[in-house]
Amino acid sequence: MLDAQQALERLKQGNDAFVREDIHSPYLGGQLRRILASGQAPFAVIVGCSDSRIPVEMVFHQGLGDLFVVRVAGNVVHHTQLGSIEFGVDVLGAKLVVVMGHERCGAVDACLNMISTEEANLSEHLNTIVDIIKPSAAKASGETDREVALNKAIKFNVEANVQRIIDNSEIMAKHVDSGKVKVIGAHYELSSGRVEFFD
Repeated sequence: MLDAQQALERLKQGNDAFVREDIHSPYLGGQLRRILASGQAPFAVIVGCSDSRIPVEMVFHQGLGDLFVVRVAGNVVHHTQLGSIEFGVDVLGAKLVVVMGHERCGAVDACLNMISTEEANLSEHLNTIVDIIKPSAAKASGETDREVALNKAIKFNVEANVQRIIDNSEIMAKHVDSGKVKVIGAHYELSSGRVEFFD
């Protein structure tokens, strides 16, 4: 099993290959499927947005069994996401958790719009996502340049959800305090495919 730094380096190398388009279909053979049928040991947990343009395994050029992926609009962390993260770390043994936001995130953009127009007509379930993003959007809403505000809000949202993982889970706080697990943020650029890590 990789340690946190080794896991991060593997993600960086995989993303470099994706950006260079030096890619193939990794680890998809039938023999591996049969091996993985009896268990899994992913080396990292990725909390990413549900956006269809960001297939996490492809972005990091990883295959079956490599990543434990939690996807939700706005890459937010609520109870069910936190439980999944705890499972990935405490049960499956992953040593790295990455919360990855992305360029032009629609969920964050919608929150900025709501703050500026004070209009919201959302379902109870969508409001759960919005309520988590709103503080980050509000923190950036003072920017006069809309693109700057959105970029800042996206980064603030990533940072806030990294902190939510540590603050709201005794299990995760214990692992992070021990130094064996790292929880970091990242940002995906849609046009280039490049991931910037906040490590």
